[in-house]
Amino acid sequence: MEDTLKKMLESIEAHLGEKIRERRLYLKLKQIDIARRVGLSTQQIDNCEKGLYRIPASRLYRLSKILHVPIGFFYDGLEKECSPSKAQGLVVTCANLKGKKVKIEFLNLNVILTDDEILNEEF
Repeated sequence: MEDTLKKMLESIEAHLGEKIRERRLYLKLKQIDIARRVGLSTQQIDNCEKGLYRIPASRLYRLSKILHVPIGFFYDGLEKECSPSKAQGLVVTCANLKGKKVKIEFLNLNVILTDDEILNEEF
């Protein structure tokens, strides 16, 4: 499960980073301009744009204000990258939980599943 979830999270972080970079360049801002306003180093902003740094919700909100975009801007196009087949792969992987619970937070989805619930679902 860890590999599948890790890949999905990395994909989301990379997408968010691309959107931040896209908007920053559109506004002709330098990384240092963003870094100072968000309270990060230039290297951290660079890592955000490369998808190497997980962006907390509070920072993403602040970035939306600095870059003059709604928070949803960062998620535009993400659905294409997180296809149903990837999500189904996550569910199949979760089926190996063996009595454990897992909390899944994916975009606006926030649920706790057990292996019994997963195994009894019909696709």
